[in-house]
Amino acid sequence: MSSVPTAPAPPLAPAPPPPAPAAPAAPVVAATKTKFGAAADTNGGSGNGGSGGKGAAPKSMADELKRFHIASTTKERTEPQYIALPPPTATATSAAATKTKSKTVRIIAVSDIHMNHKRLVFPPSGGDSKSSAAAAASDSERTILVVSGDMTCNGTINELRAFNEWLGVVKSKYELAAIVVIAGNHESCLFHPSFMDPTPISGAASASGGGAQHQPTTHTNTDPYTVQTVGCAHVLKTVLTHATHYLMNTGCVIEGIKFYGIPHVPNMSATDPHAAGLDNTEFYMSESKLASHIFNRIPTDVTYLITHTPPLSILDVHSLGSSALYERITKHCPKLRVNQFGHVHGGYGFKTIGQTLFVNAAVDDTEQPFVFHFPVDA
Repeated sequence: MSSVPTAPAPPLAPAPPPPAPAAPAAPVVAATKTKFGAAADTNGGSGNGGSGGKGAAPKSMADELKRFHIASTTKERTEPQYIALPPPTATATSAAATKTKSKTVRIIAVSDIHMNHKRLVFPPSGGDSKSSAAAAASDSERTILVVSGDMTCNGTINELRAFNEWLGVVKSKYELAAIVVIAGNHESCLFHPSFMDPTPISGAASASGGGAQHQPTTHTNTDPYTVQTVGCAHVLKTVLTHATHYLMNTGCVIEGIKFYGIPHVPNMSATDPHAAGLDNTEFYMSESKLASHIFNRIPTDVTYLITHTPPLSILDVHSLGSSALYERITKHCPKLRVNQFGHVHGGYGFKTIGQTLFVNAAVDDTEQPFVFHFPVDA
């Protein structure tokens, strides 16, 4: 697997203007990979990083996925991909924190599974025999699975149930210490008011019902962009019962790592007119509202940021990423070590800029999870 050199690079520059859609950047991990159609088809893409195909507008999220997905010309990967976290910069750590960490946490990063979870291969629970990371796994090292959205195709509760059952299997099989999940633009059911109201409607969001997705008729939520701590707990209690953390504009601390998760993505009509009907619905938002309602809430001391969208121009081959996210992390997140995302399937890969590891973990139906070790205090 080819990758960007991991030597420290200059600090992140101000957000560049979006490149012309007729000249998308090449994928980072596999420069020869052609996953999203011929070069002539350069209209941008869907929520799946597609190539802006022809035809009628999608009628559902499943139609959208089918319309924009083009099979990879690269042979399907059969093993997880091992990468290394870059060292912290001197300005990001105090003198006391610059000492060598004696403990690491193993991270398994995955995104955009789209119901292909059963084909994923994880490293063995006893260590990484093929790891290229600087810190080798030990028998006592804890493992955290991080899922950055788009687990489903249609965004239904039944799909999430199937995904949750798989989480239970891998949690036991690979002895996962924690499972952190955010939604993606396909998880439309998780935008439902039942999962976001400060006081979820009793009975309306029962995951034990037989319906495809929740259908309550009334709710009290008036600001769907605010922190949803109670709603996140409701998701864990009723749907993602095998996950340990579900984040929606919220954070958590595990082994000293400060996680923060955001599902929202920019509107896509600028790159694909067919997607105009999705603008400003569910997890889609304008860049201005993302900046003022969502990304401005990212804590300045976050160390592991989980977003569904990439920052604009970083592992973002069809310019679907967010300039507002780029602006926030470059100017206000000096301690950021990892930004994990997906959304743009053709950008699968990793890139290091300064002390930050950017990981596009969109596996879809051909790729495998990324694995790396995060140093923590013993």
